[in-house]
Amino acid sequence: MRINKIIYSIIIIIIGIGYNIAQPSPDTENAAPTIIEKCRIFYQYEDYIQSIKTARVILAGDYPQEYKEEALYYINESAEELTQDLQERMRLDNAASLKAEAMTIYKKYKIRIYVENVGYDVMIFYDKAYYFALKSQFPASSYIARIELRQVLRSSQIAIDAVQRYNHIIRALEVHKEYIEKYPESEYIPNIKIRIAKIYWALAEMAPQVKEQVGLTQSEIQQYAKIAENLFDEVSKKYPLEAYGMKIARIRASVRMRSQPSNDSRIIRRLSTGTVVQIIERTDHKIGISNMYDYWYKVQLLNGSVGWVFGFYLDRGQFR
Repeated sequence: MRINKIIYSIIIIIIGIGYNIAQPSPDTENAAPTIIEKCRIFYQYEDYIQSIKTARVILAGDYPQEYKEEALYYINESAEELTQDLQERMRLDNAASLKAEAMTIYKKYKIRIYVENVGYDVMIFYDKAYYFALKSQFPASSYIARIELRQVLRSSQIAIDAVQRYNHIIRALEVHKEYIEKYPESEYIPNIKIRIAKIYWALAEMAPQVKEQVGLTQSEIQQYAKIAENLFDEVSKKYPLEAYGMKIARIRASVRMRSQPSNDSRIIRRLSTGTVVQIIERTDHKIGISNMYDYWYKVQLLNGSVGWVFGFYLDRGQFR
C-alpha cells in the first residue's frame, strides 16, 4: 500500500511539472488533457476528494465539451465512492459524525450525500446530481452506460431474511435484463449475461427455502438451474470470453473440488459431469497424479463457491 502511494505521488509530481492546477493556462484546449489525466490518477488511487476538485476545474473553465463530459463522470463516480466509504464506516462512527462529514463535503465540493435516520437504521445515499447533469448535457455519452452498469452491479446486495433476499435477487435480475435491453451493443453485455446466469443459479440455490412463502413449484425451481446452465453455455460459445477475462470450462468426469491444489487438501464438494465452471487461475507447474500430468485450476461455480480441480477433469477448450 505504501509503495502504491509513493508511485501515486511520483506520477502526480511528473504530470504536474510546469503546470499549476489552480491556474489553468490560457490555452485551455492544450491544458485540458493534463488536468483530466490528473483527475483519472486521483480517482485510480482512491483520492476521491482531489479527483472531484480537479474535475471541477474543468467544469468551471472554458474547456472543450469532451473534457467536461469526462469531468462530470469522474465527479459522479468519486461521489459514489465517498458515499460507499461513509456506508462502510457506519459501524464505527455514529450518524451525527457522518452527517457532519457529509455536510462538509457538500459545502466544499457541492456533492450532496444524505445521511438520514430511518427508524433504527441509517440510510446514506448520494443524490446523483452530476449523473443527471451528464445525462442532460451529454445524452449520448458512453459514460452513462458505465454508470448504469455500476448501478446494476450494486443491485445484488443481500437483504435481511430469505424472502426479502429472494425478492431482492428477482429485482436484480430485472435490472440486469433492463440494462441489456437498453444497451444491446454495450461492451459489457457478456459480463452482464454471466451475472444473470449466476443470479439464476442463486435463485435455484435459495428457492427451496422460500418456495411456500413465494408460491414456487418444484419445476420452477429446477428451471432456474437449467436457465443458468444454458445461459452460461450460450455466452461461452457466442463471445470470446478470454477478452473479458472469463475462461469457461466444463467438468468432463465426476471429480472432487478441493480447498487447495493438492489431493491431500479438504474436499469442498463433488462436481458432477457437465458442471460449468469459471477458471480463475492455475498453478505454475504441472504435476503427476496416477500417471496423469496437468495443472491444478482454481475455479468458481455459478453459485459462487470457489475451489481447486485437477486439470485432467476439465474440458477447457483453448484455456490450457
